[in-house]
Amino acid sequence: MILKYVLIVFIFAASSSAFALKKELKAIVYNFPPHIYAENADGSSAVPTGASVDFFNQYLNSKKKFEVKWVAAPFARVIADLEHNKADIAFVIVKDAEREKIMRFSSVGLAKSHPAVVVMKNSPLKEIKSMSDLKGWTLGYTALVHVPSVFKEMGVKFDALTGTDSRERNLERLRLKKIDGVYVPTSYGAEELLRSLDPKDEFRVVPVAREVELYVAFSKTLDEETYQHLNKLIEQHHDDYQALLRKYSTP
Repeated sequence: MILKYVLIVFIFAASSSAFALKKELKAIVYNFPPHIYAENADGSSAVPTGASVDFFNQYLNSKKKFEVKWVAAPFARVIADLEHNKADIAFVIVKDAEREKIMRFSSVGLAKSHPAVVVMKNSPLKEIKSMSDLKGWTLGYTALVHVPSVFKEMGVKFDALTGTDSRERNLERLRLKKIDGVYVPTSYGAEELLRSLDPKDEFRVVPVAREVELYVAFSKTLDEETYQHLNKLIEQHHDDYQALLRKYSTP
């Protein structure tokens, strides 16, 4: 009887220790279908789902090593929280020299995407083969989104807005001819934006030929052991991400 009691106590203690060893992580994400769905139909925050969430759960946390708190936020807050160490990890972030000063990135990307410019339907711009096609333009955009340096080198002016409704307000500025177009870091995001509008046929999406790569980003204060552990798993499984994307992209 005593032996049975000791065994029960041992099992309970071992289970408690295993639970206690779970590391807490805060994952902050922004709405970016099909990578991340983080908004309800009315624009309010939703429990995050999508390819990036599945990738973390299936490949980065398959052994339940981490206790994860998922937080949905506007893109600007995602960047700010990583910079100020209020979050540990974020997904589908474009890497550039400025961001590398304030956060760390996975050694390999998860996916690639084409930036895009939203224009009025009657705009003469039909395609963007090089940045020189936009020389002299003024583009509205959301503050803190990635803007390739080559745009600025070609004399493209960027006029940023902040706030969760910045894209909609930029489109209104486009209607009023206060700007020439609206820059969106991914063509998919631009198409999603236009699908939510009424009427839907006022604007067109013109993709930029040059691709950008999307990475997993980490707070610089995340401990080295955790970063290396997650980065190694990303290296091993990044090719599996495309299958998860297809799952959400297929109608």
